[in-house]
Amino acid sequence: MLFALAFCTCTVFGYAKAPMDVSDGPNSDIPSTPSQPIPYALSSTYLTFLAHQEQYIYKETKKYAEQLEERLRLAKRYLRDYEDSVLKGTDTLPKDADPWQKAVHTASHPIMAYRMVRRFAQDFYELGTHVNMDLETGTV
Repeated sequence: MLFALAFCTCTVFGYAKAPMDVSDGPNSDIPSTPSQPIPYALSSTYLTFLAHQEQYIYKETKKYAEQLEERLRLAKRYLRDYEDSVLKGTDTLPKDADPWQKAVHTASHPIMAYRMVRRFAQDFYELGTHVNMDLETGTV
C-alpha cells in the first residue's frame, strides 16, 4: 500500500527522469541533471486533477485510520479482560507456578472459565474478521 501511495505521489506531482548526459568525460555515468518537473505540472487543469486525487487519498487514509483504531480498540479490550480475569485470578498461586497450574486454576474457576470462553467466541472472532479482511485484500 505504501509503495502504491509513493508511486501515486510521484506520478501525481509529475516528475520524470531527465535523460542522461552521455559524454566521453570521466563522469559519463552520472546523470547531468536530477528529475525535472513536467511543464504542465502547475497548470490549473493539473492542479484540479491533483485536488481530485487528494480527495480520494484523504478518504482512503481516513478509512484505513478508522480500521486501525477499531483493531486497537479490540486488542485493548481483549488484553484488559485477560488481565482482569486471569492475571488477577491467578495471583493466589505461587510465583513459580508453571503455565499448566495456572491453566488448571483458570479452567476450574467458573467466572474465569466463562470469560475465557467468551474471549474465544467473541474477541477472537472480531479480531479474526479484521485479519481475514487483510488477507483477502493482500495488505498483510
